[in-house]
Amino acid sequence: MRKFYEGKLIRKAIVMILAFSFVGLLIVFYFYFKSLDDLAAENMRQRVMVALEVETSIQQEILEEYTFWDEAYDNCIENVNEKWISLNTGDYIFSQLGVAFSLAIDPSGSFTYVDAADDQKMSLYKQLLGPEIDSLLKKVPGSSLPTKVVSGYVTIGDDFYLVSVGPFISEKTKQIRFPASYLAFGKKIDSDYIKKIGEKYRLNNLDFRYRFEDCDHSLKIHDQANRLIGCVVWDKVYPSREILPFLTLVVCLFYLVASGICMVVLKREAGNIKEQEEHLYFMATKDYLTGVSNRRHVMELGQQMLAAHQRSACNLSVLVLDIDYFKTINDQFGHEVGDRALSSFSKLCSGVLRSSDVFGRFGGEEFLAVLHDTEIDEAVEVAERMRRTVEKGSVNSDGLPQLTVSIGVAVDFPGDDFEMIIRRADEALFKAKSKGRNLVEVYDGSDVG
Repeated sequence: MRKFYEGKLIRKAIVMILAFSFVGLLIVFYFYFKSLDDLAAENMRQRVMVALEVETSIQQEILEEYTFWDEAYDNCIENVNEKWISLNTGDYIFSQLGVAFSLAIDPSGSFTYVDAADDQKMSLYKQLLGPEIDSLLKKVPGSSLPTKVVSGYVTIGDDFYLVSVGPFISEKTKQIRFPASYLAFGKKIDSDYIKKIGEKYRLNNLDFRYRFEDCDHSLKIHDQANRLIGCVVWDKVYPSREILPFLTLVVCLFYLVASGICMVVLKREAGNIKEQEEHLYFMATKDYLTGVSNRRHVMELGQQMLAAHQRSACNLSVLVLDIDYFKTINDQFGHEVGDRALSSFSKLCSGVLRSSDVFGRFGGEEFLAVLHDTEIDEAVEVAERMRRTVEKGSVNSDGLPQLTVSIGVAVDFPGDDFEMIIRRADEALFKAKSKGRNLVEVYDGSDVG
């Protein structure tokens, strides 16, 4: 039985291991997918940064084309030609390139012109652009004037712009004209502009929020004074949501199948162990021929019953039974018939007893019955029923000779051990045999007290 219980513990241990490993795997998946989502968020952030940098580069390249054009220098700085400006650096860049304003700065730092897509904002640009442009002109360290196109975000009134500034360059010398003069383009940063970038670079649900502080899935934009002017925001990407349900289903199915296989194998193994242990228990406690308790087992049970009866002050009765003339049956009919007679006798006697009583083969043709909570008179009645049952029952047994039995009865006395009661019952059995057999005799108690 010990191995059987150990098998149950092993099954429980395997179930717990599978359960804990499943939970552990879910925890690993959680952190893995969290890192995957974080990586996707960072990747989205990098893509947005690259898109803005590309747009800035495009604006700078367009500006460089104009600053490297001598005709632009002549009409914007040397001799300001408003018609040329309106045609080339005005309407064209406003309508085709999305530029909000353009301006030229002469060597003295004054605006030679400011042209804007929105005429109503012209005066506002002239009023507020000076400090912002100055900050861009001083952007390159170690020089008060830049030697290449620079860009930055500036605040003009309530709006925000991406402004690019570059020096005019001579087509002949390919050097910056001296004294330096500059051309600047400004593009308005708003929700429409950011959404167009999102569509252009396939960045879904890109938008612009003014001074929006939540940067979990956004990119902050600062002006030249390092003030937060707004954030480019987007819907957070969760790649784990696309594969997690499928992967969870696969893992659950795997664990269910694995658990089922383990349970089937363990249950089968437990069944084999239980069957083996029951067989071993039967071999250790039962008589192989009759199926009743063997001598060792009936002695163990009898001693346990006696101890329990002595504690509760109840009587315990013992019957010693011996099949009459059994040797003659073996000699006359053979051992095979003798074995069948023993088996039939055991069944007949067991049928008379209660489930609380114990019946076993004591050796050869001798048997022992231990009666629970039974007075001597009741024990004699039980013994008589057993004697009559054997006498009548064996008559109808197919191919078996008629059997009779002699029975000795004894009851426990204070201070008895189990073997003492058996010896007294055995003396009563001897008396029954000496009186002619097929009798029930009771120990008279002559040696007690």
